[in-house]
Amino acid sequence: MKTFELFVKTDCPYCKKAVNLLSLKGWKFVVTVVDKNPEFLERTKETWNWPTVPIILSELDGAKSLLGGCAELETLLTESTQ
Repeated sequence: MKTFELFVKTDCPYCKKAVNLLSLKGWKFVVTVVDKNPEFLERTKETWNWPTVPIILSELDGAKSLLGGCAELETLLTESTQ
C-alpha cells in the first residue's frame, strides 16, 4: 500500500487541506511540521525541487517520489475514485 509523507506549515491552508484529504480517504501518512526549522525546509525544497508547502512524497515498496502539493494530491484522489 502506498503511504505519504507531508512537509507542512501549521498556518498553511493548503497543508491543512492535504492532511484532511488524506485523513478522509483513510490513507496512511506522516506529517513533518517545518514551522520552526526554516533551514530544513529549504533543504527539503531543494532536494525535491518543489518551491512551496505542502511538499507531498509518496512511498511504495520503500521508494519515495515527489507527488507535489495539494493540487496534485487532489488529482490523485480524483483519479483513484474513478
